[in-house]
Amino acid sequence: MSLLLPLERLLVNLEEHVSPEYVFIHVPKDAALKQLEELTGQAFGYDAKRWRCWLEERAMVPKRNIPAAMLKVLEDDCPAGYVRSEDGKARALLRLRDWTGQDFGFGATKWRVWLEANGFVPSKIAGS
Repeated sequence: MSLLLPLERLLVNLEEHVSPEYVFIHVPKDAALKQLEELTGQAFGYDAKRWRCWLEERAMVPKRNIPAAMLKVLEDDCPAGYVRSEDGKARALLRLRDWTGQDFGFGATKWRVWLEANGFVPSKIAGS
């Protein structure tokens, strides 16, 4: 059984972060989009970032710190239920570039330093 809220489940499938192996979470991308549109009356197409912002602003899904989540993937600290494929780090890197406008390659330490300095993630020292 999924611990995700129904709209959150659809959203993560639209973002393509769920492997079909996770049968309680996975929904095909096209079906996720159709259900999001039917449930919300909105039509943002496949723009997952816009969907996430709209849903978060209305407290319909929990706020999620995308850069922090992608940093976990680069640091090999991926949450259960998410794709752990070989291209997971490449996807995480693309999302970090998209959200921040920065590019530190696959250097998780450099990403962490920049994300901490810019308030995207709490300091590992402070969070320990």
